[in-house]
Amino acid sequence: MMAYLALMRMGLKSALSFPRALASDALFAVLNIAVLASLLLAFIPAEAKTLRHQVVLYVMCVSGIGAGTPLNRIPDFTTSLTDGTFVRFHVRPQSLYSQFYLFELGAMLPRFMPAVFIMIGAAVFEGHPSGLWRIVCGIGSALMGGALAASIAVTFYILTAFTKRDSGPRALLQGVSALLSGQMVPLSFWPGGSSWITLQPFAYTADQPANILMGNSSMTAVLGAQVLWTVLFSAIGMIVAERHFRLRESVGA
Repeated sequence: MMAYLALMRMGLKSALSFPRALASDALFAVLNIAVLASLLLAFIPAEAKTLRHQVVLYVMCVSGIGAGTPLNRIPDFTTSLTDGTFVRFHVRPQSLYSQFYLFELGAMLPRFMPAVFIMIGAAVFEGHPSGLWRIVCGIGSALMGGALAASIAVTFYILTAFTKRDSGPRALLQGVSALLSGQMVPLSFWPGGSSWITLQPFAYTADQPANILMGNSSMTAVLGAQVLWTVLFSAIGMIVAERHFRLRESVGA
């Protein structure tokens, strides 16, 4: 257990060693709220005050989560594939996937601080009497969504490691995740927004945590789906990692 916690601490220290990057994440979230909210509100009639209020609240939540999600970052292990340091992962007794995943979980925690403060601000903005409980559930769901996002990102980059390029896979994953997680347009605005679009895994990284804070989704149902998707992606990542990188077990392979 301590060895696994040590991997998370490594990721945490790595993220904290770049304070300017953390500050830029917070700035990005604030700017994204201003821009996205303005664009969406331009298409909503002024008399639809409740909808406009809900859209601003939603944008605040997903923008905060988006600033810290692992889906928008290249996992640490990918640089080791080209700089000759990948052998360090084989020295440790933990599985390759566990090392990749736990490092990203640790690195995610400080990056999620803007999301925490923004979601608290969103709850205050809403002014609902059960705001404290919603804050706890919303932040908890956002963190679990971050764990899901880390499993998706790590598994995706394991599957695309053969390209030996990060730019293409990163652009693809960021584009798809932004579209399907609600960071570009609320998923409820999609045609059939209450059906398949809310059941796919990316929805549980940002859209559903935001809806929990807004009181539109059940914490139990969302948490169950997040755990299920995380286990599924982790299982795929673990199997592929052990087979895909088997030839790298020899030094210099």
